[in-house]
Amino acid sequence: MRQQAKTIEIIFENMDYVQIPMEHIGAADFEDVDGSMIRLRTGEVLRLSHARKIYLQVLSSFQFDYQNPDESISIYEAFDKRLLEGDISCFRVHYVDGTQEDISVPWEDCEGQYKNRLQKVEKDEEGNYLIRIGYYTHYTLEE
Repeated sequence: MRQQAKTIEIIFENMDYVQIPMEHIGAADFEDVDGSMIRLRTGEVLRLSHARKIYLQVLSSFQFDYQNPDESISIYEAFDKRLLEGDISCFRVHYVDGTQEDISVPWEDCEGQYKNRLQKVEKDEEGNYLIRIGYYTHYTLEE
């Protein structure tokens, strides 16, 4: 089934989040995704997914004022500083039909901290953020 995404929300371990509209996403690749669906007593269906590898390019055009958060942003520091903390726990994909899907990330604690050893964030030469999380064989994720 194909669905069109409206935003990709990055959720951090402390439940801070930021929603990124698709026009600011250069590439998104969620690989080896498996999942399940749970029907709640309310009749709502909850989709739970887990990806083995994730790559997300957030374009440098994405900007927000962290000092004035709204319903799409709940982080209280600069975006790059928050990304570099290494604690993305989930991506929530919001679809144009109003549904959403949570995709959890692979996680390995780093040096006794609540930081993911499998997460790497860097900037490319154009200022875009490159987020890689997971079990990759073609490069090494550094601690």
